[in-house]
Amino acid sequence: MTKILGLLLMFSSTIAFAQPPAGARPGGFGGNNSMNGRFYGRIVDAKTNKGIDASSIQLIQTKINPQTKEKTEAILSGQLTKANGDFSLENLPTNGEMKLKITAIGYLTIEKSLKFQAPNFDVDLGNIKLELDAKQLEEIKVVASKPFMQMGVDRKIFNVEKNLVSTGQTATELMKNIPGV
Repeated sequence: MTKILGLLLMFSSTIAFAQPPAGARPGGFGGNNSMNGRFYGRIVDAKTNKGIDASSIQLIQTKINPQTKEKTEAILSGQLTKANGDFSLENLPTNGEMKLKITAIGYLTIEKSLKFQAPNFDVDLGNIKLELDAKQLEEIKVVASKPFMQMGVDRKIFNVEKNLVSTGQTATELMKNIPGV
């Protein structure tokens, strides 16, 4: 009886190991969801070729909902670049087409289409150059004005420019219009 039970246990364990991984075709090496790809590179200024610190890197993949048939974008990975502009997006799915979206303050946004080509799942994107966004670099005009009256600890300050009655008057006439004098 123990021999039969031992043989049954041995055969059932070999059958379990003979099954293909989830999502794989029989005889294949793994499922469709293998996560071992990597994109890396450097974000640089187009004019100076210096790395851009804290640029936002997002890797986006379009997925279709099987029930509603609607396309939705899912962020697979993302990070901010290092001080020298370097980035590395790791543990990525190696199937399907993806979109790399790069944004930085003061620069134009770049979107690049990417796809892994077997057997190279470690892809160097090189230097990606960002152009300055001229719209964001427009001048700013600051306008300030003084109030008609300012209260100090030991005095009151009156601004004669704000008084419409003051045009064409002498200093003594202006002093008569100031309350408390």
